[in-house]
Amino acid sequence: MPSINPIVDLGNAISLKYTLPMGAHDLGNIDDKNIEVRMSKKEDTFLPFGGNEVEQLTENEVVYTVGNQVRTRRWTWRQSEYGKI
Repeated sequence: MPSINPIVDLGNAISLKYTLPMGAHDLGNIDDKNIEVRMSKKEDTFLPFGGNEVEQLTENEVVYTVGNQVRTRRWTWRQSEYGKI
């Protein structure tokens, strides 16, 4: 696997060793401490990783959020620009 940065590399190594997906998020750069894994709401937004257009979500999709800003979606495997390290 290509090297990204030390923390991402560590997470990738653990994921591969144990065949268990995992992720990390920088909580130091958020103001809203309302962090949840929950079902999506109409007002949630998602900026795809590498994208520049915000997507509106349908209701009842499993998401990891900070307020109404979706960090990961689709059973938390699709990452956003908001949550990348």
